Amino acid sequence: MATAISREPIHKCDADDRRVAILSAAYETFAAYGFRKTSMAEIASATGISRPALYLEFENKTDIFRALSRSMIATALQNSAAVLKEEVPFDDRLQRAISVGLLEKHRVVSKTRHGQELLDLHADIAGDLFEDWIAGMKLQLIEAFTHNPPATGLSAEETATLMLDMILGMKYRSLSADEMEARLPQIVKLING
Repeated sequence: MATAISREPIHKCDADDRRVAILSAAYETFAAYGFRKTSMAEIASATGISRPALYLEFENKTDIFRALSRSMIATALQNSAAVLKEEVPFDDRLQRAISVGLLEKHRVVSKTRHGQELLDLHADIAGDLFEDWIAGMKLQLIEAFTHNPPATGLSAEETATLMLDMILGMKYRSLSADEMEARLPQIVKLING
């Protein structure tokens, strides 16, 4: 005779907590072994759940990687928005907003054992999310420059675009996050006089 299994409804906060735990474990596993060598079984084990339970939350490791990227981007944008609202000189806010909004995640990931693989993979698997990230930063910068007109005489949108183009150009040249960070004061000075 089969025993009836009592299934209590999963509360949203429980599901959210489980997803956060999975993403955290996935990040640690990807960082330690690389994306290609990480299996769903390893992510499930690192999370402390079964593989079937993992598949109830995510279709595959690409789905997990994209969810992890979304989460990191959302956090970065929240952090930069908060910095831009601080009561400190505008140049300082601008520099810190770029640092926490764009460079911090790059710095943290690149310092892991498989950071370069993860950064390269991000372009392949989550390139559309990267574009959304840059668009989010651009909107924040436009708003900031609207309230603090740049010395260049350019519009807020032109200035935000120029600033992001300079930062993305440094990324294209494969500068490290620390090297980009060191150049931020120069960029801000160019933009803000």
